[in-house]
Amino acid sequence: MHTEIYAQTGSGTKKKNIKMESKRVKKAKVSTTIRLAGNYQSGNTEKTSATIAAVAAVEDSIKEFSTDVKFTYGENANKVNQREFFGGLTYDYLPLSKLSPFARIELYSNVFKKISMRHSGLAGAKYRYFKRRKPSFSCDYSFSMALIYDNEDYTKDAKVPDTNKF
Repeated sequence: MHTEIYAQTGSGTKKKNIKMESKRVKKAKVSTTIRLAGNYQSGNTEKTSATIAAVAAVEDSIKEFSTDVKFTYGENANKVNQREFFGGLTYDYLPLSKLSPFARIELYSNVFKKISMRHSGLAGAKYRYFKRRKPSFSCDYSFSMALIYDNEDYTKDAKVPDTNKF
């Protein structure tokens, strides 16, 4: 697949053509990362915490798909004070080398912060003005615009702010 799109900018006699070219499909790269972290602190009170996180991504020249998950557990003075879950999926479609649509969904839960479940979703487009991929260095800069949807379900004992007050 190869596409060329020309856009014209300027007015009057001064006009400039901007060429946006799509990339040819290349073999997909798969990457994974798993992180484990733990902490133990003693003194006046004992504190422990553990976190496990994972990221998996598939990328070729016309699409990128990634998923990420994180779970955190913590205790303070032998009482559970942290139980957090986060998960997300991202899909980028890259028909052009610089301009692309994307979508992302996220789930978050932390009953100790009084959030039973938060659902988030967004869809938009991004303009990537710099991308560099090397084995020792990876960098990606872009501008994005998106529509965002958020919905939060609180725990039963949460004090929900009244959004109708000024």
